[in-house]
Amino acid sequence: MGIIHETILEVNINRLESNFNYLKSKLKTKTKIIAVMKAYAYGHADIILAKKLEEFGVHALWVADFEEGTRLRENGVQTPIIIANPGTKSTKKIIDNKLDVVIYNFKLLQLYADLNKEICIHIKFNTGMNRYGFNAEETELLAKTLLKYPKLKLQSICSHLAATDNSKKDEFTNKQFLVFDTICTGFFKELGYKVNRHILNTNGVLRFSKNECEMVRLGIGLYGVANDNHLEQIS
Repeated sequence: MGIIHETILEVNINRLESNFNYLKSKLKTKTKIIAVMKAYAYGHADIILAKKLEEFGVHALWVADFEEGTRLRENGVQTPIIIANPGTKSTKKIIDNKLDVVIYNFKLLQLYADLNKEICIHIKFNTGMNRYGFNAEETELLAKTLLKYPKLKLQSICSHLAATDNSKKDEFTNKQFLVFDTICTGFFKELGYKVNRHILNTNGVLRFSKNECEMVRLGIGLYGVANDNHLEQIS
C-alpha cells in the first residue's frame, strides 16, 4: 500500500476577528466594510471565513467570479456578494443566486441592461491603475445610459489603488484620489443622485485614512498580510 501524504491548513479564526476589529477601529463608525474573498479567500477556507465575517458585521463580500459567489450562496451565505469579474456567460447563475456585479465597460453594461432583470450593480472607474474600468471622459455617457435602465440598481462606485503599500509612489496614489473625487462629482451631477463610494484597500486604510469614503474594501489585511504589527497571519 502506497504512502498517503496529507496537507492540513489550519486557520485561526480568533486572529481573523482581531484583524477585522483592528482595521475597523481605523474607520469612521458608519463606514461599511467589504471583505475581499477572491481566490477562495486567498486559499483560506472561504465558506467558513465568509460565515464568520457575516457574524462580524461586514456589509458585503467581494469575490473574483460567479463560481466563487455561487459556492458561497449554496452554502448558506446571505450577505451581499459582489462579483468583480462577472463575465458574459454567467448571467443566469448570477441572477438566480442574487449576486451583485461590477460593471467596468459599456459592453458589460449593455449585456446586463438587455436582460431586463433587476440586478444590483457597482460601477468601477479607472483612476490610474489601468487594469479595467470606465475612464473619466466616459462619465457623462455612462450616467445617461444608466438612467435609461432603472432595473439596474446602482449600489456603489469604486476604483482600485495601485501602490498604497509603496511610500515612494505616494504622489501617484494621491493623484488617484484626486481623479476619483473629480469623477464622483461629475458622475453624481449627471446621474442626479449619489451612491456609496469605495477606493481604499487595506494599506489605504492604514496609510491614507483622510481619503476614506462611505465604504472600504479589506482584503489581505484581514488575513494578516500587511506592514502593521497589529495584524497577524491567520494561517
